[in-house]
Amino acid sequence: MGHRIMGHMNTQRLLHTALPFLLLALAFAALASLCVRGMPGQLEGQGLAAASQLLQGVSPLNPQWGSLQASAVLLQPALALSIALLGGTQGAVACMRLVFLTLAFLEALVSYKLLSKRLGSTGSLLLSLGALLCCGCGLEMAAPYGLCVIFGYAAFLCALASQELSTRDDGTASGYARVLAPLGAGFFAALTVVSNTVAATLMLVLWVLALSFERSRQTAIQMLWNAAGAVLGTAVFLLAATAGSDPMANLQALLAGLQADRPTFKGDIFGLLLVAAALPPAALYAGGLLAARRPMSARVTSACCAAMLVLGLACTAGSMAQGAGGRTTLDEGPCTGLAVSNAQASAYEDTLGLLAKANEGGLYVLGSDQWAVLAVPGDYAPLGQAEWVLASGSDAAQGLGADYSESYLPFATAGSATLYKHTSKASYITQG
Repeated sequence: MGHRIMGHMNTQRLLHTALPFLLLALAFAALASLCVRGMPGQLEGQGLAAASQLLQGVSPLNPQWGSLQASAVLLQPALALSIALLGGTQGAVACMRLVFLTLAFLEALVSYKLLSKRLGSTGSLLLSLGALLCCGCGLEMAAPYGLCVIFGYAAFLCALASQELSTRDDGTASGYARVLAPLGAGFFAALTVVSNTVAATLMLVLWVLALSFERSRQTAIQMLWNAAGAVLGTAVFLLAATAGSDPMANLQALLAGLQADRPTFKGDIFGLLLVAAALPPAALYAGGLLAARRPMSARVTSACCAAMLVLGLACTAGSMAQGAGGRTTLDEGPCTGLAVSNAQASAYEDTLGLLAKANEGGLYVLGSDQWAVLAVPGDYAPLGQAEWVLASGSDAAQGLGADYSESYLPFATAGSATLYKHTSKASYITQG
């Protein structure tokens, strides 16, 4: 009888220990099936285009890319990994999304372990699971906002862990508690700002709050490590961005891109949900700063963790609703493996046929020699001095407009798109 009771207790303990990791793994599997649905949006396609050109070493950063060139530098390592795993660009979009989803999953596992002492097993699981769902259902994972969500939560995680470890420091804390956690908070905050400068305001507010609520020597040292991490993140980014044959040209183009207009939320449900998702971790962080004066109640802490999970579930439900309907799995080109609507599949087939007339390797948008995936129907890249421009959807029927009618002539046309060639006024391009 005693052996049975002990065995039952051991089984319960094992389930209690393994259940959080099992739930996170199930969430990862569900998100993996969602992230291979749908064509890349405009930001995702153009970001991958710029990252591909950087990876190929065709030219330095191009000022025509605007703010997307900053995220292209951050996308480049993941694209290189995807191409290495696949042996080419066939299926690169799905692989890129899965790479970033895997990063979000690993982040959630670390989050659960680091925050369990502060929030308890249940609270830590709710917060980590909600963050994973938000990251996996964000705005175009392999694009500025997708990077912003992943890096932003990493910055919050390091800040929360640093705060918790410092409150329990009796003078014998490890170097991790005193250095690595606040250093990581600053490092990821810098990368978040690179991905989306709107996040700079939130990061700055949190940094100022820490100095305002707790003016101790220990807090000042932590803030210095935060600043050192931000400097380190900025330095790593600049080294990656200026690497190549012409670092000065890269730096000038990068500065032009950072001054360009940033993509903004369009007020859709996903954008609002992701903005709201920053509030629960921010509330927990602010509550930790005020703990010396008035500790945050357990109910408020639990409410913040539960709110994060609710927001994550809402993002997932929205993604599932968007993915409803007839689906076709693409089997050619960079979008191989993506499950898309029948209309998107038809448009993509037309696009691949047009691209073969210009170059078998890709789509020319935004500048010369760039590979992109596929623009959203009705959108095309800014013209600038692009050699080729693909107009899709209604833009294909309307042409490029009077401003570009003399310098861009149609080269080839399909049912859903038209490929335009940049030419001088005296030139003539025969339709393909």
